[in-house]
Amino acid sequence: MLQGRPWYKDPDRLIWILLFLLLAERLLLFFQLGPDYMSHSDDDAYIASGLFFADTGVIAIDGLPGALTMPGMAVTIGVTSLFVGDGLALLITLKIIWIIMGVFTAWWGYKTLTLFASGWAGLFAAAHFLLPNMAWMNHVILTETPYIFFFSICIYAMFYMRKADEKKGFVLYTAGFLLALMFRSNIILLPLFTGVYLLITKKNPRQTIKYALCFLGVVSLFLVPWTIRNYIQFGDFIPLTYGAGDPLYLGTYEGVGYPNDEDLDYETNVSDVMKDKYADYYDETGNVKESQHKLYLYMMERGIKARYRIREWWRSNPTAFLKSYLLIKPRLMLNWVWAWEEVFGVTYQTLHRISQMNMIFCFFTVILALFTKKMREPVFLLSLFYITSVYVYATAFVTDRYASTLMIIRYIIAGFGMQLCRDTFVELKKRQGGRMLG
Repeated sequence: MLQGRPWYKDPDRLIWILLFLLLAERLLLFFQLGPDYMSHSDDDAYIASGLFFADTGVIAIDGLPGALTMPGMAVTIGVTSLFVGDGLALLITLKIIWIIMGVFTAWWGYKTLTLFASGWAGLFAAAHFLLPNMAWMNHVILTETPYIFFFSICIYAMFYMRKADEKKGFVLYTAGFLLALMFRSNIILLPLFTGVYLLITKKNPRQTIKYALCFLGVVSLFLVPWTIRNYIQFGDFIPLTYGAGDPLYLGTYEGVGYPNDEDLDYETNVSDVMKDKYADYYDETGNVKESQHKLYLYMMERGIKARYRIREWWRSNPTAFLKSYLLIKPRLMLNWVWAWEEVFGVTYQTLHRISQMNMIFCFFTVILALFTKKMREPVFLLSLFYITSVYVYATAFVTDRYASTLMIIRYIIAGFGMQLCRDTFVELKKRQGGRMLG
C-alpha cells in the first residue's frame, strides 16, 4: 500500500467496504424474507438429516443410513444444532453462517485477481456478488453456498501455488477441496486441471508430483472410510454417492428427439436387469430385504433406465442425441440464473440479461488475452475448466442450481477482462501520444 494514498484510491481498503455492502444487502434480505424462509426444495430434508445426525451420529435419509449426497450438510447442521438447538434458532444460525460464506466468497475472488492483476480488477469481480440472485442463494440452506465458498478457495490456492508459496497454497487447496467435496462431488474434476496446470507451468515438476501424491493420500483419509462405510451399508463400491442415476435419467428428457416411454421395453431392459444384477437384495417374494437398500436400489434402477434410454436415443436418432448433449443442454447452462424468488424488485429477465452480458464479456476477455498475449494462463485455464464443467453437467440433468455453482469462474474471468481492457486502453493511449510527439 502506498503511504498517504487516499482510501478511495486503494482497492485493498475498498474491498472491505464492498464486503460490508454485501453483508448489509444480505442482512436486509434476511429481514425481508424472514428468518424462517425456506425454499422447500432439499433444505427440509437437510435439516432433518442434520438433526438425526446430531442425535445418532448416522448419516441418514428418513431415518435410514444413506449415501444419496455427501455428508457435509448433515454434519454441519447437526454440529450446529448441538450448540443452538433446533427450530428457529437453528435456522437463524445457519443463515448467518451461509451469509458469511457468501460474503467471503467475493473476498477469495478478489484475492485470486490480485495474484495477476490490480485490485481494481478484483473489485470488479467481487462486485458481481451484489447481484440479488447471489444474495438470495445465501438464504436457502442448500449445498450451493458452502460449495462455492470452498470452491473459490481452491481456485485461489491453485493459482497461489503457481505464483507464490507452493507449500502454503497446497495446504489451503487441500483443505478447500476436502470441505467442498463434503458438500458436492462436482469438485472432483478440479484436481485434474490443477495437476496438469502446475506440471506445465512449474519449474520443478518433481515437487509438484510429490504434492500431488500427498494430496491423494490426504483425500484418501476421508474417501477410504466413507467408501468402506458405504460398502458395509449397501454392499457396493460407492466412493462418493449413489445419487448419480437420478439426474442422468432426468437428463434423458431434455433436448430433442429423445425416445418416448411407450416405445421402450422397460420390463426386459430395466426390471429384468435389476432382478438379475441385484438379486441378493431381494427376498423370495421380490421385496427388498433391508429398508436402507430401497432408495439405493431405486437410484440404481434409474441409472439402468437412463443408460437404456441413452442407447435407444442414440440408435433411433443420433443427430438429435448429439444436438441435445453437445448444443441444447450445454447452452441452457450458460445463462440460466438461479433465482426462485425475485428480490429487491429485480426481475428474472433483468438477471438473465446481466448473465448474457457477462457471458459476452468473458468471451471477449478470452479473445483479448489471446491477441494481447497477456494473462493467457489464468484466463485460458479457467475458461477450459468452465467449458469442460458445463459439458460434464450436461451429461445429466441440467438445472439453474447446477449452473450457479460455476458463476464464480465467470466473475473471475470478467475481472481479468477488466484488467485487459484497461491495459489495452493505456497502451493505445501511449502509442497515440508517441505518434503525436513524433
